[in-house]
Amino acid sequence: MIVTPEGAKLAPIVRSYLAREKEMYELAAEMQGVSIGNLTIAAYPSVATTWLPELVRNIMYHRT
Repeated sequence: MIVTPEGAKLAPIVRSYLAREKEMYELAAEMQGVSIGNLTIAAYPSVATTWLPELVRNIMYHRT
């Protein structure tokens, strides 16, 4: 991908905007008593493709 000079000028502003947008959603969720964010799970490839998807589905199902 080649970034134009115009795109290079806009990139920091867009990154900043997206970071602030994420902060806004996190703050709004916190105000409602909900915790949101990213979760990183390290797993062997075999685990990640076999039982991890079902585990995540079960967590999401029982969350509601």
